[in-house]
Amino acid sequence: RNFKETYDNPRRLVNDQLKSLFALPFLDKETSSGLKSLQRGINCCLTAMSTYDISTRSWDPIIVFMCIQRLPSPTVSLWEQSIKVKSALSLWKDLDIFLPERVQTLDCDLRSSESTKRFSEPKIKTPMLLLLRIHLVFFARIKVTFYVLVTASKVYL
Repeated sequence: RNFKETYDNPRRLVNDQLKSLFALPFLDKETSSGLKSLQRGINCCLTAMSTYDISTRSWDPIIVFMCIQRLPSPTVSLWEQSIKVKSALSLWKDLDIFLPERVQTLDCDLRSSESTKRFSEPKIKTPMLLLLRIHLVFFARIKVTFYVLVTASKVYL
C-alpha cells in the first residue's frame, strides 16, 4: 500500500519533477559536463511531465529563462549572439540545439589545448641532458617502455 501511495501519486510525482527542475544548479564556469548536465536535467523533467500528461508546449519562455539564468556569462553571450530575431521569444528547441553545439566546441578547444600542452617543448633544467621515456603499445596488449638518453653529442637507447 505504501509503495502504491508513493509511486502512483501523480501530484507527488509532478511536484518532485518541478522540484528537480527548480533545483538545477547555477554554473559558475563554462564546462562541457556542466552544460550537458543542465540540458539533460531540463529535458528529463520535460519528458517526465509529458509522461504525466502535463502539456509543456507553452513552457518555452519559462524553460529558456530558467536555463539562461543558470548558464555562465560566456555561454549566455554566445547564445544571445546566435539569436537571429532579438525581439522574438526564444524557444527551448533552439537552446536545446545550441547547447550541444557549444559542448562540442568546448570539447574541441579542450582537446586542442591539451594536445598543445602534451606536445610542447619540455622544460629542461640541464640543457645538455634529456631523458625521454617512450611507451609503445603493440596490438593493445604488449606495453614496451624505452628510455632514451640524449646528450649534446650522442643518443643512447
